[in-house]
Amino acid sequence: MPALSTLVSEARDTTHDLEVPYRVSDAKMTEYANAFVRELALLRPDLFSTVGDITCTAGTCLQVAPSGAIVHMDVFQVKAGRVVTEANRGQFDRFNSNWWNDAAGAAENWMRHEKDPLRFFIYPKAPANQILVGQWAELPTEMADVNAQIPSQVLKVYYPAMHHYMVFRIEAKDDEYAVSGRAKLFYDGFAALVGAGKATKKEAEKPEAASVQVAG
Repeated sequence: MPALSTLVSEARDTTHDLEVPYRVSDAKMTEYANAFVRELALLRPDLFSTVGDITCTAGTCLQVAPSGAIVHMDVFQVKAGRVVTEANRGQFDRFNSNWWNDAAGAAENWMRHEKDPLRFFIYPKAPANQILVGQWAELPTEMADVNAQIPSQVLKVYYPAMHHYMVFRIEAKDDEYAVSGRAKLFYDGFAALVGAGKATKKEAEKPEAASVQVAG
């Protein structure tokens, strides 16, 4: 697994920043690299997904992803219990407008919170000590310096996109050194590579319609 220093050397070669002291310091390069990982995580959270326990807040349908999550993605089951099926909140609202107040019990359904990527709803509301098994995305540990290893999620597909992003940040840093339009060219390259990955993933997925279990 290559260290960040390899990518930094390549980016400096592309931008002709080869003489010491470098125009862009190692510390600033590390900052750019971590910024890339954060942007990639927002665009492709599935690359940074993890599966684990979600401890419910008792007495409410509204739940939140574990600390450190950047987006909630899925709920699979009550731990050591039944499967929890994804449902549509709009359908619950139409067919059982009082679902929020139904008695607490083992989760049967979960629903996305359209306005908050870290929160989700379950039905019925959680009893005490309920734990769900779910999936969420979280950022890897930040790279401390140029000797750090590039996260494996980046190396799978997005090493070229990271190179484009680093060059974009270098070129955009200082107008005195930037060639007109060059920074945008590299940002467009980064966006195109990440966008192509999103499109490929979307085409590969064939989601099934979620079944809905609505209490009377």
